[in-house]
Amino acid sequence: MIVATTQRPAHLHTALASVLDQAKESTWGEKIIEYAGRVCYASEPMMGRAPGFIGDRVREGHYDIVEHAWATYSFPMLLSAEFQLEILNASRHAEIATKDGYTYVSGNLRVWRDLIRANVFSRLAKVLPFIAGVAPVVFADLVNETDDRNYTAPVNYTKPEGIRSTIDLLGYSIVEGLILNGFGEDRHNHATFCINGISRVASHQLVRHRMASFSQSSMRYIDLQKGKWEAVIPPAIQADPQAMRTIERLWEEAEIAYASLRGHGIRKEDARFLLPNAASTKIVVSMNFFYWKHFLWLRALDKAAQWEIRAMGQDILKLLYALQPDSFMKEMDYYTANEEALTKR
Repeated sequence: MIVATTQRPAHLHTALASVLDQAKESTWGEKIIEYAGRVCYASEPMMGRAPGFIGDRVREGHYDIVEHAWATYSFPMLLSAEFQLEILNASRHAEIATKDGYTYVSGNLRVWRDLIRANVFSRLAKVLPFIAGVAPVVFADLVNETDDRNYTAPVNYTKPEGIRSTIDLLGYSIVEGLILNGFGEDRHNHATFCINGISRVASHQLVRHRMASFSQSSMRYIDLQKGKWEAVIPPAIQADPQAMRTIERLWEEAEIAYASLRGHGIRKEDARFLLPNAASTKIVVSMNFFYWKHFLWLRALDKAAQWEIRAMGQDILKLLYALQPDSFMKEMDYYTANEEALTKR
């Protein structure tokens, strides 16, 4: 049975919630998946208007978007070491834990597609009908017509606080009561964020965290005409009028040059080569709690980290702590004790 899957936060930014809710017939997992895909093409206003959007992306092999939904399945038995190895051979990104006679298997929906396609669970009760209930469209090509696809995942609303307009918790999955050696549950709990308005400088650092899943707005497909892109300005430059004049002149030239290239028929994927790293971007990011903690210690809680990603990481920490205080108490205690040094730019 499914014991945890991606949930809708009770406190979601109103404008963002209205966009996601345009996909009226979708599960919350499907809403996040479609939204992640829309972010890539800057087509968020089209949410819910193309029922085949997710299925088309899956058929195209655009699997990164399905990595933003998560599910944990509990087997009422202890799976053998050989069977657990078979699961990991089918997908090395699956997470496995055993407790009180149960085996818990967690992963994003791309992991579950790999496991089901490998027919790993053929000797056990059908897993597919339950997993498919998280996001039926994602598994439509794998579901048998005779399978029961009416399973409804449990809902457990949690209210994160301190949300700001540029960073939103899109969804989360928490397995209640699964505590293994004080940290093992972190690998089975999961959170997805939408981060809007960071620079390409910061996003390049973010995507170096390889165990995360990312869907980012594409400069290849989105036409950034003159005046249509926003710049992230470092505080040190903002505080220096002469430095501001220097960078504004350069950016103005870049805008004009970009528009000129497009006017001459140069494709967006080539014209983007002259755009600066200051260009803002929008990205959907998913990780389990174990890897979020790794990210936080490197990017939010190390004063040597670059100021922009450090500030972004600290906002993410506050949301994760509000979501699950016990899991992130160590990180929050460290941040609170060192806030002055960590927020210095």
